[in-house]
Amino acid sequence: MFGVVSTVYGLAIYYLLPYGMINQSVGLLAVLFFVLLEGLLVGLVILSYSFDFLLETLLAKAALFWADPTDLQLTLKNLSMHRMQNRQTSMIYALSVSLVIMISVGFNLQINAIKSDFLNYMGGDIDIGG
Repeated sequence: MFGVVSTVYGLAIYYLLPYGMINQSVGLLAVLFFVLLEGLLVGLVILSYSFDFLLETLLAKAALFWADPTDLQLTLKNLSMHRMQNRQTSMIYALSVSLVIMISVGFNLQINAIKSDFLNYMGGDIDIGG
């Protein structure tokens, strides 16, 4: 399933990106750029699964250095028992936060572009309270 989705994703980018550039379709290029960035974010979140167990272990040892060794072992076994639920939760959280940050940065870039266009058109600085 992943191979089919990746192939369709790659072929769509391979076909639509030059098509959008040739036709100078800014909307299509913006959508493709957004889809590429989301694919990059999903890939980085999936890549972070490789370090999930290591970070959980280090965090548990750092937080429970003062406790009994049996408490540490119990915590580590609890983390390993709920690993799939922890992965799903961390994926949802990471994707949500990264999407909010990406949209926020996109809006800030758009606001700065509008301010710059207005400055070039009117020839003066504007104050919008930000």
